[in-house]
Amino acid sequence: MLSFKKRLVKFFNVILRCPIYVLLFLGVCSANTVAEQTLTLVTGDMVPGFYHSSEQTGLVDELLRTALKRMGYGLRVLTVPTERSLKMVEVGIADGDLLRTAVIEKYFPSLLQVPEPLIEGEFVVFSRQPVDLQAGWQALSGKSVGIVIGMKLIENKVPVDALVTKVKDEKQLFAMLVKKRIDCAVFLRDIGEYYVYKNN
Repeated sequence: MLSFKKRLVKFFNVILRCPIYVLLFLGVCSANTVAEQTLTLVTGDMVPGFYHSSEQTGLVDELLRTALKRMGYGLRVLTVPTERSLKMVEVGIADGDLLRTAVIEKYFPSLLQVPEPLIEGEFVVFSRQPVDLQAGWQALSGKSVGIVIGMKLIENKVPVDALVTKVKDEKQLFAMLVKKRIDCAVFLRDIGEYYVYKNN
């Protein structure tokens, strides 16, 4: 009989064939997790209701609940600050981190990446003024840039000479942009657009 992890990987390889980039990462599952038939995942506290909600009615909640139910497992998702979610998985408090990019493997080698992506995410720059991005990430040099703590890909791409302000969540990020405390906010396009639409 295949182990839980192998069945999960096999399921995602067979069932979920779509071009998406943000990934589900699993830590090492404890034996009692399998016995309880519930997988506990953590996720960063970004825009409740979009990918994940406390009621577990978000896009990814529905997808994973359906997938795991077919395999005989329940789903429990805890929402915590973004950086903390990685640490909880690394020390075994949770079975996996719900939404992470592949770059996380470099910093947390103990996490097992499920090779099939869940959603597509594109990082973009939100700004009150036009920004010429032809130079890519280097276009942010010398600017004050806001990012959410724990979004490792963004943290590593922003130029070292940018004035970086790290905030807890997208609410603080966009509040700083509106109040002109930062020149630019770097965030996921769909979540950022959702947040801006919802709060205007």
